[in-house]
Amino acid sequence: MDGGRPVHLFYGAATVSELVCWHDLQQATSQLTRGRLHGIVATPEDGWTGAVGFVTDLLAQQLPALGEAEFYVAGPPPMVEAVRVLLREHAVPLDRVRYDSFG
Repeated sequence: MDGGRPVHLFYGAATVSELVCWHDLQQATSQLTRGRLHGIVATPEDGWTGAVGFVTDLLAQQLPALGEAEFYVAGPPPMVEAVRVLLREHAVPLDRVRYDSFG
């Protein structure tokens, strides 16, 4: 299995309909012993009970609890850069951050 290592997946989008494969990600993270999916949208739609704002808002709230986590950031260049800045501001060592910009 996954050995019990905590895995947190932060997923942000403009709207709920843009959270591509949301249900698949929920199922995949639920299969992990210590998996957790964190979702946030900038503009909520009816029925959305999750967080509202940007992925950096959600990540900033959780950073203190993530301790020695390693980070993989993927998405559009502006979002990736915003997360990299946030991680730098929280003194996350560069060797614990990997990223891919696309979009």
